[in-house]
Amino acid sequence: MTDVRKYCKNEKHILHCADKFISPKYLAFLPFEKRITLQLVETIEFSVKPQPREIGGDQWLGSFKVKNGVSLNNISVTDPIYFRKFK
Repeated sequence: MTDVRKYCKNEKHILHCADKFISPKYLAFLPFEKRITLQLVETIEFSVKPQPREIGGDQWLGSFKVKNGVSLNNISVTDPIYFRKFK
């Protein structure tokens, strides 16, 4: 198995800024070669917690910190494979 850590980014921000998401309008503003829509990061801390919904079960929220200290908290986890692992 190849070590994927060589592809990890260690930038000041994750996906352009400190926000939880990047708007399509902001991405359209950037020159094509500067747009980042997927970024692999190596975490040093990671946690997941359920957030009850009124309909349809729990929503899962993830928080993580990367090597350079940048962190994101309460990010919606959208991967259905991870949902099964959390239950």
